[in-house]
Amino acid sequence: MTKERKILSFDRDADFFYNKFEKNIDQGKYFDALSDIRTAVAKDQDDPDLQLALAELYTEMELYEESNSELLDLLSKGQLLDGDCLYGLGCNFLGMRELDKAEECLELYLDKYPDEPYFYDAMELLDMIDEEREEYGEEPYDGSYYDEVMSGKQMMDEGDYRGAAEKWESVIAGYDDAFYLKNNLALAYFCDGRAEEAIDLTRSILAKEPSNLYACCNMVLFYGEYGKCAEQEVYLDKIARLNPANAEEQCKLALTYLEVGDSDKALAKFKDALDETPYDVNTIFLAAATAANSGRLAEAAELLTRITRIDPDDMIAVYYKKLILEAKDKGEGFHMEYTLQVPPTEIERRLTYLNETVGRGPEVVAELWKNDRLFACTMKWVLTLNDSNIKLAVLDMLRAVGDGEAQRVMKNYILRRDEPDEVKNEVFLMMRSMGISPPYYAYLAGKYIEVRVGEFGAGRTVTENNMRVFERVIEGASILELDSDRIPSAVKVLEKYIELHEKPPVMRNTNAWAAAILVLATRGDENELQTDEIAEKLGAAEKAVLRCLGMILELFQKKAENCGGEK
Repeated sequence: MTKERKILSFDRDADFFYNKFEKNIDQGKYFDALSDIRTAVAKDQDDPDLQLALAELYTEMELYEESNSELLDLLSKGQLLDGDCLYGLGCNFLGMRELDKAEECLELYLDKYPDEPYFYDAMELLDMIDEEREEYGEEPYDGSYYDEVMSGKQMMDEGDYRGAAEKWESVIAGYDDAFYLKNNLALAYFCDGRAEEAIDLTRSILAKEPSNLYACCNMVLFYGEYGKCAEQEVYLDKIARLNPANAEEQCKLALTYLEVGDSDKALAKFKDALDETPYDVNTIFLAAATAANSGRLAEAAELLTRITRIDPDDMIAVYYKKLILEAKDKGEGFHMEYTLQVPPTEIERRLTYLNETVGRGPEVVAELWKNDRLFACTMKWVLTLNDSNIKLAVLDMLRAVGDGEAQRVMKNYILRRDEPDEVKNEVFLMMRSMGISPPYYAYLAGKYIEVRVGEFGAGRTVTENNMRVFERVIEGASILELDSDRIPSAVKVLEKYIELHEKPPVMRNTNAWAAAILVLATRGDENELQTDEIAEKLGAAEKAVLRCLGMILELFQKKAENCGGEK
């Protein structure tokens, strides 16, 4: 009689990987823990506790945007973890220096979940926020300030130095002590070939704040370009004596040392920054580039591996790591750019590959997205490029695919702080056309917003014009810094106006219609805004807003009369 062999299965369930995750957390092995909890979530996607554990680890690693993505996804599913999610969001927003949003989440947590375990922790965090405001005063800059700052940074990234300078000049006029922005303006002047203006502005900063680290570092750069070695040496000596206050200042010093060709000091400063923020991808990449360009190829490869462990879909670090290891095996050197992106020739190759694939038809794209990891990662990589048109093309391909992963990518995209609002507004349209149910969470006009719009447009056709007004209403509410509860009120006005038409109304002047709707939604508020003020902030002519307002009120009045006076 033949003895039957036992076949052992090596497949492990979610619990196995969760137990590994807990052990690695206890030992401080966060990279291993991250891999384990991701695997656990993938094996049991219906377990909210696993997803919450992933979000909490992201928070611990200061990967706040990634954590928010998981927490907001849990909230949108209506899981029984709302208290934990609110507290986690409060912690994340605090880490991101979004104090108003942190305060909002923590206060809501205390109000709705007084018996939850983090109650007293939330109170302590709110006390910290109050103490910080007391020490530094209320935030002196309004939302438009940060909007303009980010807009200028985007111009700098695109090489429009003069445009960035003009943008920042208009902002600085109202803020005499905005040293951070003035230092950026000085760099814009310098990059635009206006070195004298850059030096003069930096001197004015140092006259008020002699130990301003950014200004001193800028002087090293400016005088070096002029070939004024003696003056440059003065500031090199000065920055050597300065004590960086945080990882960001350590990186500024490192970049300055790179400018003068001192890679040893630069790498040391990047490592000091990583001691404080060990999972910051930008800093890791800069350290890797510095190591590679100074002949430390093994160290560069190890640093790039950290990035791929933080982001398994990464297509930048993995590219450089492959080439670095090949160079190391051949005993050759290797040069990396310091910008977190692949070289132009590789960008062109990847885009050509995508274009050729798209030309094979939507069925092929959908099949590769689901079954070819390289193709899927390349699609996601495109969203890191500084080209809105290319991003929109890929996002539209994701809209056509429409599976759960495509939806996740799109939801995460509108949460990113460094992406342009105009692209996010297009994504809103795509998400609606895909039938993705609200609430929507997004970063628009320099603020995080939540939009719960019920069944907007349910059961009837709405035009693209209607949806653009809807999106502008959401964005306008942030521009006007309205309370979050005003957004649903505004959407209800829009819903009602559309529903009262037999056919969807034509609403071509997006800004004017959105402004009119926001005028109605804010009537009776304690700090009610005037029509002309709303019109100006949304870029609409007041006459056009009044015309739209009249049309809305006229239709509402007719409806009330037909209903016997019922409002």
